[in-house]
Amino acid sequence: MSLKSLVWALVLATPAWAWNSVNLADYGLAARYLLPPIEASEASAVTYNWDTDTLFVLGDEGDALVEVRKDGSVVGSMTLTGFGDTEGLTYIGNGKFVLVEERLRDAYELTYAAGITVSRSSLPTVSLLEETADNFGLEGISFDPPSGRFLAVKEKSPQRVLEATIDFAAGTAFVTDPDPFSPDLGVLDLSDIQVLSVVPSLAGTPDADNLLIYSRSRPCSLRSRVRARC
Repeated sequence: MSLKSLVWALVLATPAWAWNSVNLADYGLAARYLLPPIEASEASAVTYNWDTDTLFVLGDEGDALVEVRKDGSVVGSMTLTGFGDTEGLTYIGNGKFVLVEERLRDAYELTYAAGITVSRSSLPTVSLLEETADNFGLEGISFDPPSGRFLAVKEKSPQRVLEATIDFAAGTAFVTDPDPFSPDLGVLDLSDIQVLSVVPSLAGTPDADNLLIYSRSRPCSLRSRVRARC
């Protein structure tokens, strides 16, 4: 999934006091910000750091992890080496991120620090899927703080939504394929995933239990309950 070097700002038209169900039809484009030339070429993933109130952008060439403000201006960057096809990124707190390699179907944990270089071989890693090699692998990952679990999507052939408990210290992961969609979403691919438990404005509401599935072929789809399965 390519973000085409843009950060999209969305606003919910419904007043905050009236939120009892997130309806994607109520969202609209509020602003568009061009990202300055940065190390994260061909931006492929973006995640929100709730500790710094900034965004982190990852390019699919695995060159760098770049911190930007909400207006697209660069704060700093960390250089990455040894990566080949980084597609998914999620923030897990305390300055730590987890990213995934699409073809290898592996997840890596790193602690962000601007101005330094980190190699893939030095990072804690776990395998989320055994098969490798094709270009239809892991496209997105999202961390759900209330449950401590991760949700990930496999792009296609076949499309899959995975739920994982990861222990980076032990190098192990327990992965399930709950197949929450019956019938399937009927989209061309699964491009990314985002739990809503990390959205401050949804804290304490039923919508915080839900997740977003993104596809390039159709608008986002809101489906499933994350914590209902945990």
